[in-house]
Amino acid sequence: MKKYEYKVTTIATTIPITTKGYEKIIQEFETKLNELGSEGWEFVQRVDSLFFFKRELEEIRICQLFLPRIAPSLK
Repeated sequence: MKKYEYKVTTIATTIPITTKGYEKIIQEFETKLNELGSEGWEFVQRVDSLFFFKRELEEIRICQLFLPRIAPSLK
């Protein structure tokens, strides 16, 4: 069964009046989304200025995340 981790982040979505400002916001927005995508995050949903992402946990990541909680003495 696949396991996922989730990330919620805000990305500025206020669009300035000028064309130049609009282009800058678009570029910053694309840069942020590409950074998250390169880290394996997949866009799931947007609610207002909150953006929800998920990525599949690999076996190694699952162990890194949960082993310290289960067996803290094994760190």
